[in-house]
This record gives sequence, structure tokens and C-alpha cells, in this order.
Amino acid sequence: DEGANDGWLAEWKSRCGMLGRTVQLKCGTREIVGLVVDVDPLQGLVVRDESGAMQFLSAQRTTVIPEARSQEP
Repeated sequence: DEGANDGWLAEWKSRCGMLGRTVQLKCGTREIVGLVVDVDPLQGLVVRDESGAMQFLSAQRTTVIPEARSQEP
């Protein structure tokens, strides 16, 4: 049933804290900054990069680069 498939997918996506956020990623040798617009179980993260192009980034090859934290004196 396709409706049941939509339910688990929506639940899975609701748990993704990166959706709708701008993140810095490393995929292979490339570094990408962009807005996470979707997450796909087969294609990985779907990111709109700074130039507006859509990037499909495999979870196997992609790493989130943590934001630099400011240090207090």
C-alpha cells in the first residue's frame, strides 16, 4: 500500500534535524554549503548549494562539518 509507505517516510523525515537548515558538508574532496531541502532514502541528502544548484549527496560519502564554536576569553 503506497499510503503506508508515505507514512513511514514522513515519520523518518520528521526525525531529520537538518531539514530546512543551512549546513556545511564534505562529500569526497568537495566542501558544500547549502540548505538541506530533502532527505531521500535512496539518494541521500538533497541540498540547494550557494549557487542555487541542487546537489544529491550520498550518505556513504558525505560528512557534516561541525560549526566552529566561538570561544569566550
